Amino acid sequence: MEQQTRALLDLLSADGTDAILSRLAKGKAGKTELAEKLHLDPREVASTLRLLRLAGLVRYRKVKSKKGGRPREMWELAAAGELENLESYVRQMQHRLIDASDPAPLTDRD
Repeated sequence: MEQQTRALLDLLSADGTDAILSRLAKGKAGKTELAEKLHLDPREVASTLRLLRLAGLVRYRKVKSKKGGRPREMWELAAAGELENLESYVRQMQHRLIDASDPAPLTDRD
């Protein structure tokens, strides 16, 4: 199974995926901000963002801090059009997985 497909399947079970995507649809945000505002565990946010990135739905940019120090990662949606198609894409993948895992159809042996 390709890496992008595996990431999308993992996203189905990740808590907070919808909340993170909804928040990023409003604009860029850092991991800490997402965790605090969405009341999610920071490790969960980091993991979900990694999966979303592997799936090609989000990207980050390093932004220099005004106070100096290490640059921050600011996350944003990779492409709004991708989100519109995500639900149908995920449904298609689920059907493919179900079809692939179903045993051969039963036949009448009369």
